[in-house]
Amino acid sequence: MDVIKILAEVKDKVLDAAHYQLLESAYNLQEETITQLKSNNEALKENRQLQAEKTTQLEAENVELKAAIELLENQMPSTVEGELSHVAEGIIAKLFEDDLVNFSNAGLPQALGYNKIAVELALEELEKQGLIRLGSVDPQGSNYYLTTSGKQHTLKIGADTILSAR
Repeated sequence: MDVIKILAEVKDKVLDAAHYQLLESAYNLQEETITQLKSNNEALKENRQLQAEKTTQLEAENVELKAAIELLENQMPSTVEGELSHVAEGIIAKLFEDDLVNFSNAGLPQALGYNKIAVELALEELEKQGLIRLGSVDPQGSNYYLTTSGKQHTLKIGADTILSAR
């Protein structure tokens, strides 16, 4: 619908020339605004498409990197350097007992009977040894997962625990 044509038809019937020019400039500005909004909308659609492509690319790269990490973890020797602290061994034993591969630090101090500082130090020790990795952090606490070396060490500690109980 052409607003200018409608105004031209109504010009001599209802509006004087000054009012007509005022309305015409207002409608012209409105048309320019609509054109600009359409242009902005197209730019946003294009930007969204580029962001979706970038997200897909980053997700694929993330999968490749996780596979590379897993491969490197599998190639690492499964021996632990030195002795683990009593608290760290307790965490590993608890993971074996509860059959966990992923765990949160939120309930560990109560479950193990140690204070938070001792548990945090033990978790750092396990991380430095390459037995666990930080997975994510949420309001309840940090979430960890056992690495391949950690799984092997957990099985070893569990087997030792079972054998010593007999």
